[in-house]
Amino acid sequence: MKSFLVVVFPEDKNDIDVISSTWILPPLSIDKNSKEKLCRYPPKQIRGTKLVKLVREHQVPSSDWLIFSCRVLGEFGKNNL
Repeated sequence: MKSFLVVVFPEDKNDIDVISSTWILPPLSIDKNSKEKLCRYPPKQIRGTKLVKLVREHQVPSSDWLIFSCRVLGEFGKNNL
C-alpha cells in the first residue's frame, strides 16, 4: 500500500519533509526494518505546488531524480492526511 512518510535528511541540515513511499529505494542491507533509507527526490527546480502534486499522486521517481539518505520518522496512510 502506498503511504506518506515523514523523513529527515541528515546530510541536508536535518531538513524534514513528507514524501511518497514510492520514493524509497530497495534496502541495501539485510535489516529491512531499519529507519535509515535511501530515497529519490525531485531536482531543485521542482518545488512548491509541483512538488506537493508529485507527493499526493505518489509519482514514480524518474532516473534524473537525486538520491538522498533519509531517516523515516513516521508513516501515514492516505486517509490520515
